[in-house]
Amino acid sequence: MEKVNINEKFGDWFLDLSKYVATAMILTSLFADLQEPWLVVVSTLILCVSIFAAIYFYKQQNKKSNSKKNKK
Repeated sequence: MEKVNINEKFGDWFLDLSKYVATAMILTSLFADLQEPWLVVVSTLILCVSIFAAIYFYKQQNKKSNSKKNKK
């Protein structure tokens, strides 16, 4: 049975979240005029936070895997 790394899973989840938000923003702007500037600001903020969170969790996962390799 393969051991699941929680940091990698969180990184995947946040990366998926950022892709969904970006897709929703693009589709909304194609089908309707974005007259609410706060909607663009909030969705861009969520996009940036989720991408940075994904990068953070991926780096944490890499640190753990590198420290395990160095112990061997």
